Amino acid sequence: MKTRKTVKERRIDAPILALNVDAELKRLKTEPEWITGEEDGITLAKYPHMRIVLVALKKGKRMREHRVKGPISLFVVSGTIVLIAGESEYQLKAKNIVTLRKAILHDVRAVTDSVIMLTIMAL
Repeated sequence: MKTRKTVKERRIDAPILALNVDAELKRLKTEPEWITGEEDGITLAKYPHMRIVLVALKKGKRMREHRVKGPISLFVVSGTIVLIAGESEYQLKAKNIVTLRKAILHDVRAVTDSVIMLTIMAL
């Protein structure tokens, strides 16, 4: 099994990045974290004011409750997740997107094996 290149070895801050999400997802699903059922993610792009992260979650797994300094968008690539933000709960399926303003406490749980793409903005 090939080990993922470190962030320093990958180009995640080039002036233009063209990425194949299916290829990145295929690679994620060969990693030990996915195989053992842990949350697994890979940063696709990282700029001073924006970061894009592809996250794979197995059914029942969650991203612990947290908040980020800037606004975010969460796009469901595949599967079904539940997002709890504030006092609201949203079930999101493949091709759904949700946005949150900065510093909103939220939690994500995978209802089925799921892949999400996070875009995080820094202010």
